Amino acid sequence: MSTRVRLEKEMETLLIPLYGRMRMTRAGVCDDPYAERTVAAIDYDFAKLKIAGKVQVLMAVRSRIFDDLVRRWLAENPGGEVLSLGSGLDARHLRQTGYARWTDLDFPEVIRLREALLPPAPHHGSIASSATEWAWLTAYRPAADRLLVVMEGLSMYLHPEDVYTLLSRLAGLCGQVTFMLDAYSTLTARKAGLQPSLRRTGAVIRWGVDDPAEIERRTPLRHSGTVYLTDERYTATLGRFYKAGFRLAARFAAAREAHRVLIFRAEGAAGPAPGASGGADGAKSPPLG
Repeated sequence: MSTRVRLEKEMETLLIPLYGRMRMTRAGVCDDPYAERTVAAIDYDFAKLKIAGKVQVLMAVRSRIFDDLVRRWLAENPGGEVLSLGSGLDARHLRQTGYARWTDLDFPEVIRLREALLPPAPHHGSIASSATEWAWLTAYRPAADRLLVVMEGLSMYLHPEDVYTLLSRLAGLCGQVTFMLDAYSTLTARKAGLQPSLRRTGAVIRWGVDDPAEIERRTPLRHSGTVYLTDERYTATLGRFYKAGFRLAARFAAAREAHRVLIFRAEGAAGPAPGASGGADGAKSPPLG
């Protein structure tokens, strides 16, 4: 029996990356069998979102980047803790190993869907709340001394002041906090609302940032690396047309910076970070903390 899905605005946008991961798993671009099972198990008309092929590819590439970065962080920080904000219907905790505890946070309606659609897993928990309803943050305490905060597809929907407040409050949770979030440039943030699938949900894009130094100025975080969606490590499995498009975009700063994954550490986080920050093509591995 299918699970009926009735979501609105920002909550409904979680279906866009879910559908992209499903389609691109079938195409061999990413590997998320849970996306296929989840799409098959829900009652929802994806056709009404008119999710363009380019958007599906972008969602799959973004997912590959986060999967890789989280996997690397867990390899370097065995027994660390992961807090994923705005997780949607992503089953990343089922694709990763080596964590002491993994907590997914999303709106209560979304958490109920997760519990109905995704299998239970050891060392996994959920928080049913908006990321900016601060009561959850008062109650949440990491069980480990090393915490990874994952914010995939969340920051752009928050009000600017809420972004900086959230990051600042999370930075003080324990001695070593690493952040991974994808962010639009301000130009992309202004134009993203024109994207048909987003427009159909009624969601509003509220935040973008051009320079990671702006986040450093507004929070205790320190920028430790950027991974671009044009990085050839993550686009190698694309078809010829999309691969050429990503390669061309990598040559222009405005296109390269339009949507990328930023990595930060809380100031004073313990230990030197391995690796080197990515250059213009994002070819080198950024330090993960």
